[in-house]
Amino acid sequence: MSLDDARDKIERSRQDYHGFRPHSALGDLTPSEFRLAHLEAGILLLRPLG
Repeated sequence: MSLDDARDKIERSRQDYHGFRPHSALGDLTPSEFRLAHLEAGILLLRPLG
C-alpha cells in the first residue's frame, strides 16, 4: 500500500458516505440529497462538502 492508494480509498469512502448512503437523521436522504434539497429551498448557505 502507498499513500496514493490510501488517499484513493479514503476518497471513495467519502463519496460513498455523502452520495449513496441514506442517513436516518436526514430523513433517509443521503447528505448530498439533503444538502441539495435545502439549498433549493434557500435554507442552507452554499459551503463545500467534506
